[in-house]
Amino acid sequence: MANIKIDGKELQVPDGITILEAANIAGIEIPHFCYHKELSIRGSCRMCLVEVEKMPKLTPACSTIIKDGMNIFTSSEKVIKNRKGILEFLLINHPLDCPICDQAGECTLQDYVYKYGSAVSRFAEEKEHFERRKELGPHVLHYAERCVLCGRCIRFCEEISGTCELEMFNRGVRCEVDVFPGKKLDNKLSGNVVDLCPVGAMVSKEFLFKSRVWWLTRTESICPLCSRGCNIEIDSRDNKILRIRPRPNPEVNSQWMCDDGRFGWSFVHREDRLTSPLKREGEELVPISWANAMNLVKERLSFIINNFGREAVAAIASPYLPNEDNYLLRVLLHSVIRSPSIAIYQPAQAEEQMVFPSGFTIEADKSSNLVGAQDMATVDGKQPISHRQLLQKVASGKVRALYILGGAPRISLPVDEREMLRKADFLVVHDYAPSELTEWAEVVFPNLTFAEREGTFTNFQGRVQRLKPALLPLGEAKADWEIVQEVCQAMGGEMSYPSAEKVFEEIAGAVTGYKELCYKGLGTLGKAKG
Repeated sequence: MANIKIDGKELQVPDGITILEAANIAGIEIPHFCYHKELSIRGSCRMCLVEVEKMPKLTPACSTIIKDGMNIFTSSEKVIKNRKGILEFLLINHPLDCPICDQAGECTLQDYVYKYGSAVSRFAEEKEHFERRKELGPHVLHYAERCVLCGRCIRFCEEISGTCELEMFNRGVRCEVDVFPGKKLDNKLSGNVVDLCPVGAMVSKEFLFKSRVWWLTRTESICPLCSRGCNIEIDSRDNKILRIRPRPNPEVNSQWMCDDGRFGWSFVHREDRLTSPLKREGEELVPISWANAMNLVKERLSFIINNFGREAVAAIASPYLPNEDNYLLRVLLHSVIRSPSIAIYQPAQAEEQMVFPSGFTIEADKSSNLVGAQDMATVDGKQPISHRQLLQKVASGKVRALYILGGAPRISLPVDEREMLRKADFLVVHDYAPSELTEWAEVVFPNLTFAEREGTFTNFQGRVQRLKPALLPLGEAKADWEIVQEVCQAMGGEMSYPSAEKVFEEIAGAVTGYKELCYKGLGTLGKAKG
């Protein structure tokens, strides 16, 4: 440890860290543009210069290592003059288009000019102009006139994605960030350069001109599109998702997320979303009330149990839905219907795992909760069978009624499995939109997407993380655990959980590995199961 002073405040900090890191520990802001804790140090913006006793000149806080006995000043007259000067230079050619810039409201340059800059500009000449808006790749646009040349985007493509599409070209006032000739910014992590940009130079094509950021409602949640479970922030307005961004979690996704998760949420707003229960009449599914749907399910399941036995009823849990849903499905099967026949839908591994130089990976398993679904459906150490094994029982006539938790954007059955599914006498499906599963269902319950519900996912590492609702449910759609609970009650089961939190409390008391966990105790970063 090193004993130092920052602005007269005595501190003991770890040896080997920088002045900027020490100031963060002390809660003292040192403004900076080019520094980012996950990237290499560049020291080019000169915004973080501070005064250190016995040093002849101001020194960059981002790259100067702490030494015992240092006396550091972050707000001296020299430091304040430097900050004003740097900001004045940055604004010389900056277009000052805050009224139309997507970054307004969360722009570092805007904030620093307000805190540390001058209210008066001495520059009266014509500004330098660049191409107004350049398309760098399928998701990213670049406004070169706004760029402060911090180099974060370049270092990201070199150090994190390892794809090296970006570089600085030209010199002096004509210097600009661009892609190499013949290349595009088209790697699977490209959207992260938008988050890294401290100004509005790198912008998302999907979010461009959609909303002012202060009108957005921000909700912490989990990405549902692969088994990594990246921590995300959902920005919504008027019950619509407008953008999704990564939320830092050093145990899961560091500060990043892939473009599939960032831009792959359009299924939430499909025009054909299901908003009420449906029952089959001939070739069509027609709306019915929840009460009638529950009565129909009770009558048909009771008929099959009475005529073919309890094992003729089976269920398929979903690796795309939260733990609470799959746990109550197990309770329905094992404790209420008293059938052992529960399976897990096993998604095909259509893609390979992508490993980047930084160690960040995009998982091959595109289900959000396969580990959790297996945990919830395991009883006395006996793991559930695969959905294909269960469908073979349907085809042989051993299983007559099938209850399936659907609701995933990627569920797709091969032709032979669809033919097996058609042989069920009675098929109940949960889904948020028409799918291969609802095509043959006799009763369809409308469920919620990840953005409209709460609950928990368990990622491939065994980390249990919380979902939080960003949107209101559409129509009469409900969370799957609520629907299963109503079916349990209709079948004579005693069950009354008021929230997903109460279901999780039951899980913590009944499922191996979850007994040390508390719903609220999961916090914003989750906890590893035991």
